[in-house]
Amino acid sequence: MSSGFIDTFYKIAYQHPQKSIFTYLDEENAENTISYGQLDYKARQIATLLKLISSVPGDTVLVMFPPGLDFIYSFLGCAYAQKVIVPVMPPVSVEAANKLKLIIDNAKPIACITTKTIYERLKKLKLVNSLVKKPILGSLITKFSSNLLNKFEPLMATDLFSLHWLTTDSLSNSTSADLFNLPTMNPQAPLFLQYTSGSTGNPKGVIVTHQSVLHNIQAIKYGLDIREKDILYSWLPQYHDMGLIGCILTPLYTGLYTIIDSPFKFLTNPISWLQGINKYQCTISAAPNFAYELCANKVTVDEKKALDLRSWRVAVNSAEPIRASTIKKFYDVFKECGFKQETFYPSYGLAEATLFVTTKSVSSRFHSVILDKYALQLGEVKLVEPADQSAQHFISSGDIDSNIESHHIVVVEPNNHIPLSEQKVGEIWISSPSVNPGYWKQDQESLNIFQAKLVGKKTYLKTGDLGFIKDGQLYITGRIKDLIIIRGKNYYPQDIEYTVEQADRNIRAGCINAFAIEQNDHEALVILAEIKIKTKYQEITKRITEAVFKHHGIMPFSVVLLAPKVLKKTTSGKVRRKEMKKRYLAGELPLLFTWQQDGSQTITEPSQTNRLISNVNDNLSLMVIKTITDTLRSTEQQEVLITKKLTELGFDSLLMAELISSLKSQLPVSVELSVQYIIENNPTVKELINYIKNQSSEIVALDTHQKSHQSRKVYTASEQQHWMDIKNLPDYKKLKYSQDLLGEQNVSKLYFNSVKGISDNLVDLEGEKYINFSGYNYLGYAGDKRVIAKTNEAINRYGTSVSASRLISGQKPIHCELEEELAAFIGTEDAVVFTAGHATNVSVITHLYNAEDIIFHDSLIHNSSLQGAIFSKAKRISFPHNDFNALEKLMKKERHYYRRALILIEGVYSMDGDIPNVPEFIKIKNQNNAHLMIDEAHSIGTIGKTGRGIREYFDLNADDVELWMGTLSKAFASCGGYIAGKSSMIDYIKRSCGGFVFSAGMTPANAAAALTSIRLLKQESFRPLKLQQCAANLLMYLKQYKINTGNSYNTPIIPIIVGDENKAIDLCLKLRNHKIYTIPIIYPAVDKGQARIRLFINYMHTEEQIAYTANIIHQNLN
Repeated sequence: MSSGFIDTFYKIAYQHPQKSIFTYLDEENAENTISYGQLDYKARQIATLLKLISSVPGDTVLVMFPPGLDFIYSFLGCAYAQKVIVPVMPPVSVEAANKLKLIIDNAKPIACITTKTIYERLKKLKLVNSLVKKPILGSLITKFSSNLLNKFEPLMATDLFSLHWLTTDSLSNSTSADLFNLPTMNPQAPLFLQYTSGSTGNPKGVIVTHQSVLHNIQAIKYGLDIREKDILYSWLPQYHDMGLIGCILTPLYTGLYTIIDSPFKFLTNPISWLQGINKYQCTISAAPNFAYELCANKVTVDEKKALDLRSWRVAVNSAEPIRASTIKKFYDVFKECGFKQETFYPSYGLAEATLFVTTKSVSSRFHSVILDKYALQLGEVKLVEPADQSAQHFISSGDIDSNIESHHIVVVEPNNHIPLSEQKVGEIWISSPSVNPGYWKQDQESLNIFQAKLVGKKTYLKTGDLGFIKDGQLYITGRIKDLIIIRGKNYYPQDIEYTVEQADRNIRAGCINAFAIEQNDHEALVILAEIKIKTKYQEITKRITEAVFKHHGIMPFSVVLLAPKVLKKTTSGKVRRKEMKKRYLAGELPLLFTWQQDGSQTITEPSQTNRLISNVNDNLSLMVIKTITDTLRSTEQQEVLITKKLTELGFDSLLMAELISSLKSQLPVSVELSVQYIIENNPTVKELINYIKNQSSEIVALDTHQKSHQSRKVYTASEQQHWMDIKNLPDYKKLKYSQDLLGEQNVSKLYFNSVKGISDNLVDLEGEKYINFSGYNYLGYAGDKRVIAKTNEAINRYGTSVSASRLISGQKPIHCELEEELAAFIGTEDAVVFTAGHATNVSVITHLYNAEDIIFHDSLIHNSSLQGAIFSKAKRISFPHNDFNALEKLMKKERHYYRRALILIEGVYSMDGDIPNVPEFIKIKNQNNAHLMIDEAHSIGTIGKTGRGIREYFDLNADDVELWMGTLSKAFASCGGYIAGKSSMIDYIKRSCGGFVFSAGMTPANAAAALTSIRLLKQESFRPLKLQQCAANLLMYLKQYKINTGNSYNTPIIPIIVGDENKAIDLCLKLRNHKIYTIPIIYPAVDKGQARIRLFINYMHTEEQIAYTANIIHQNLN
């Protein structure tokens, strides 16, 4: 490849042999400078020697050096010889030796290039290892060399000692280099293996090719705006991607003059980094976040006075989570030294994509957002004010820059691989020439990680990182493998670790691990923290637990305090959570102190317990204590000390919410008790009791032996008058808020419009035709002449009403025909129809489930299902939208406390137009002895090859789902709802469900319309196919315009998420001006900041109407 990385270096070395490229500062700060010509000459010497060992291209060679210039020309020499380079750290510790063992076992190198010192040390180890096996000498060797043996024990079982060894100290002018000719380089061939840090698992060798290095360096040059007179300063490890590619290979390709310092010097004296930038007037430098934090914390007043950082133009912050607090602190500390805020270049990258993925724009200051951390736990991005108690600050990792060749970044739902819209948290996928082909000798994992596909032939790298895109900026929130899921909420360990770090000054910065373990069938949080002192254990632990609860709403199961340097880290300073979790579970950690949140923490001496409980003898106090023990379930009443805080008893935010719900059901309505109050104040039991008592003098004695603890408030005449006015109800005030936002004129203009004629792809408003995107006539049957004719026949035969319940005399043959047709269409044994969809859900759910049962429902479930769950009095738990993993955790925790369980989801969600991963929900349902109910209001007739809904879409067996629910008012051109399932279930509903038994039967007209529509659909499967094509085309146009359509995919519902409520209203009015009929959806129908319009596509929409609508939306949004 004439323009490849190695070819380019070789050419520069030939043309500019005297040009200096690197200066290495040794331990005494002496300068050792090397030129292009010197590097090339030494590289050719090494290549010549390697050719003598093996002439086969592609053999692997270890390159093992301490910091310095030897590493660089040895790397180049291997590349010249077409060997695959394996950069490794010398084995200076057990940890480094263990990683080296794993690398050798995987890479199978033929040789190792190193210094004479390292070689002699390892040769001594080989000798000791052989002598220890001798019968007589073995015990003596073990006695006097045990430290050496222990330190390097992992290497004993490797092939390390059978390799060919080259030492750079032995290179001399006699080693021929003049006859070496550079061979032709294959751009697809591996250049080196970058073994990943292993922060979430064992290191894997990323195959970094010549081509990917070249593309990535060009992206770095563009992203950092590298200029001819720039000077780079680096102390980063040379064998790690950020130090190797960013600070060695990039300078070699671009000519960027670089000062190289030792990472050991930085660790012993962090300010030496800034002093070096000052001394050499460097313009570019890079480091992980912890380095900036360390400098800000360590610098003295005198050191600051001597610093001049005005030359520093690019300060890259990457390789670990970027903290807004660190960036602020560093700037505040060093701005007087001339450091500028726009110098910060927050960036994102990973070895699998060579190094660089994103950085901030050259021309602007970095971006940041302040989000609601609780919404983020549900995968939602919700902006809040800085003063908000839920606020969490995120720094952008850079632009999604379209100017970088073939460089594409998408955020994908990690479970079903559906692309997500902006402001949705998912896994980051990358398609780029910088993405490498895979892991060395791990074909299956390489295929899974590096060859992921969405639509089309383009392949993507699954990064394993979680994040979101907002306004063209990429934000990183965590790692999938590190993610802690407790009670259905997502917690990022680095956030918890940062909270712990700030809790007490005796906790060592960057030396905390947070992870989850299985405890009593649910995940529980464990925190490991290194501390600087060996006293005040209880005090430090208390501060940790209180800080974690305050900022994250969870209580740790265990807090373990450790001495310094116990926690293992990767070579780049990242915590090894997986390894530390394994050691914790195996009991291998040297502990200073362990705190556990269990019963022993809430029990004192029996005499003290009895004395405290004996003082609690009023009914209110006993009721509160009993409710606490009932909520905790594992705590006996006599164990509850009224002087203990709720968190000390084991409450987290979810248990607190459950406690408040239980207490409110037993207290007068006048008593205000909120979860927010409990979380913010974390009261003792006694404080909670007094808080309730002090609110009202009207609380009467409560009988703890009664099942219901109801107390009746007496309302005065004036209070009665107040509440009789509908305007004083809280829900009315919410509605009034929306009306005021819309304005009186817009309310009448946008809602309750009188639409003339049939609603299909067009509607008639006041004599004018509008393109209709606000109706559910998905298949066009509502105006179909054949349907209308059959409806008229039914009226003529049966009349306009059946005039009775079907149980008595209201059942007509057409009802039975409809139910048989529905059951056959869905594939179930039987079905029953109700007169309204909303009433179907409310009636059936309340009939089948009660207070002994539990209902788990999606957070975005329809109001009818939600009301049914509430009215049933079953325990109700909401799980994050479409998150079956969260559901699984919740069911493991709660299912065994209840008689029966129901999971409620939808086939297509009407507000977002997305589809759940139903097979996963079925799997979880089966594992937990539950029923599954799917509301197919918007999926029946619209998805699946022949319109048979979610069952056909996922190729399910009808028996996989106990309750198939749907409505007849959308695809089936009628009105009403149905339940389909086993004949025993349907028979039970027909004979005993109040919403069916005590309601008049469906009108003959509605039954005929639905029946005819279903029969026609079975003959006309082209209708759902055309509908699906129309929806796909509209979605494609909108995405091309980069319009936020949320998670809509493969459905006829596409939201246009505007965010701001006024903008949504304004967009809707503008669309009306262009004869497009839509409705704005604003608070309280959706959360604040999630305002939108929804487009409902139908079979009759034309291609022209779809293209026109997308274009008009684009014009008016911009």
